[in-house]
Amino acid sequence: MDQYLERLQEILRAACQGMSPDDMAYQPPEKWSAANVLEHLYLTYTGTCKGFERCLQAGKPLARKPSLKDRMVVAYVIQIGHFPGGREAPGPTRPQGMDGQKLREEIGPQIMAMGKLIAECEARFGGNKKLLDHPILGPLTGREWRKFHYLHGRHHAQQILRLGESRRGLPKEKPTARTEAWFQIGGIAVSLFPHGGRHAGLAGVLLHVIEGLLGGVQCLLLILKLLLVFRIFLIPCRSISQAVAGIGRKSGGA
Repeated sequence: MDQYLERLQEILRAACQGMSPDDMAYQPPEKWSAANVLEHLYLTYTGTCKGFERCLQAGKPLARKPSLKDRMVVAYVIQIGHFPGGREAPGPTRPQGMDGQKLREEIGPQIMAMGKLIAECEARFGGNKKLLDHPILGPLTGREWRKFHYLHGRHHAQQILRLGESRRGLPKEKPTARTEAWFQIGGIAVSLFPHGGRHAGLAGVLLHVIEGLLGGVQCLLLILKLLLVFRIFLIPCRSISQAVAGIGRKSGGA
């Protein structure tokens, strides 16, 4: 199975690890429970399966021609790996109250079934072709569909973790900018090394190199900020010195 979908299963399994049925059903006011989140994800996988089944039945890709806007959105979300939050889930993917334990058992096989259908369409119609439209992102290739589900699942896995912390009364920790950057780098590394274990060492080295570069950039930005502060501070001092010197010259002339 593709690395994106393997990683997707891992992060969802880890997010739900140790959660009891009561934990899964815990629902803060006007929020989804962990079971609701899993059901939402499960419904996106079944919906994607139905879409790729339609492609196979039609004997051709069902994606429209991408517009400039489509390309820009795909570049921002899929290529860069930034998944925006706050958007309301489409109607067919909204949870209806499925059993949380049953979802935990079935979501992995559903991801595998989705991966097989995507691979079958790629083999039949071409790996680089836009195969099926996403309701928000527009036309996507098979690889873009897999990466979308990875990013989407990672986003909601963090939501499940926060629900578990809230349920146990642990303080909520907002991710720092550095943590968010690290998640983005991880997504980029997976993009560059899609073959998994064979390139795992290279991916790890790349992550550490980029993290070191980020640290250097942060130090440079700090130095520039300090220089700016000193400049702002020195400008009034210089003006005062010039004014005092001017008064001295006037006094001498008198």
